Amino acid sequence: MIRTFAFSGLTWTPTILVAYGGPWVENYWYETEDVIHDTKLLTFTPHDEVMSKARRRDAGWFHPDEHVMRDIGKTVADLVAAGGKAGVGSHGQLQGLGYHWELRDVASGGLSNHDALRVATQMGADAIGHPQRGMAAPH
Repeated sequence: MIRTFAFSGLTWTPTILVAYGGPWVENYWYETEDVIHDTKLLTFTPHDEVMSKARRRDAGWFHPDEHVMRDIGKTVADLVAAGGKAGVGSHGQLQGLGYHWELRDVASGGLSNHDALRVATQMGADAIGHPQRGMAAPH
């Protein structure tokens, strides 16, 4: 399946924060990151917006092993290793941090830092029709 998808030339953007097959990974980040004291986030996001998302989430608590980000991240790493393309989504979850969380999720399955940055920049730009002029695709 990985080889076929890589050969197709399509770009997969898994949007791991709202992944199916496990609890929403977004909730993992709210449980492990202190967003209500993040000065930069609070500078650019209304306080009430942050508090409404971070204070009392009705999702319940899940053991970290139940979250699927590493499994999905491994599939992304396998796809990129096979010459395929992936992108970083975030489903509009918490502007400013959602994309960072998603990038960390994409990389959590063993993707190198270099490939994680390629997924977040070059591959994403190519997927939406904005490749950097003069930049050759890696071999």
